[in-house]
Order: sequence, then C-alpha cells, then structure tokens
Amino acid sequence: MKRVLNRDFEIFSSQLDGFIRDFSNSGIQFGKANRNSIKLFQLNNQTINIKSFKIPNIFNQIAYRFLRKSKAQRSFEYANKLQNFGIGTPQPMAYYEFKSLFLFKKSYYISAHLDADLTFRELVENINLDGQSPEVQIDPSA
Repeated sequence: MKRVLNRDFEIFSSQLDGFIRDFSNSGIQFGKANRNSIKLFQLNNQTINIKSFKIPNIFNQIAYRFLRKSKAQRSFEYANKLQNFGIGTPQPMAYYEFKSLFLFKKSYYISAHLDADLTFRELVENINLDGQSPEVQIDPSA
C-alpha cells in the first residue's frame, strides 16, 4: 500500500487508514456508483468524501503500475495545484494505492466534502436548470 497524506491531516492517518480498510462496509454512499464509488465519512465533526476508483482493465493495471500516475494521485496533485493558484476546490487530504508485484489494483482519493447547490453533472445533463430554454441563434449564411 502507498499512502500520501496532506501534512495538515497526518494526525488523522490511523482514522483515514480505517476508513480505507472498511470502505466497502462503512460510509454513506454519495451519488450513483456506476464506475467509481464516493462515500461520505465523519472525521472530527467534518464531512469528508472518499472516492474509490474501480480496478482498471489488465492493460491499464500494467500501465498504472509502471508508466502512469493513478487517478487518485492525479486528483490529489491537481487539487493542490488548483489551491496554489487560488482556485477553490475541496481540500485534498490523501490518496491511497494498492499494487501487486506486476499490477495496479485499487486507489482512493480523500478530500473535504463541500455541499454545492449544483454539480457539474447537473450542468451538463440538464441544460434547462432555471426553467428557461437557452435561445440558439443560427446564422443561415454560415
């Protein structure tokens, strides 16, 4: 197991380890779990979310084991970069990776949970959010 913790959350390492160890049997499911699963947990009166990435196909298991950064690692690193640029994003806390000798298996990304009025998925899937249809202008000469 590889575990990388944000310095501010190192004191919670044993609790976070427990959340990962018991992920399949604990936490509150958040959203649909079609490919990946997100669950909510309580950490010292703060809601956090843990995203469990599905085990990749055999080719990607090899690629993630030797050639590419995992999705969990990239999520953690990108969230830190966004914060460094002053762009609001949930506080990155940690990521975990599980590998065998030749294959990549599971990974998890942990961050603070933010309650939002709207999700990106809702923006993409529901173009008529405020009850008004957007007007589309078509230029017939184009």
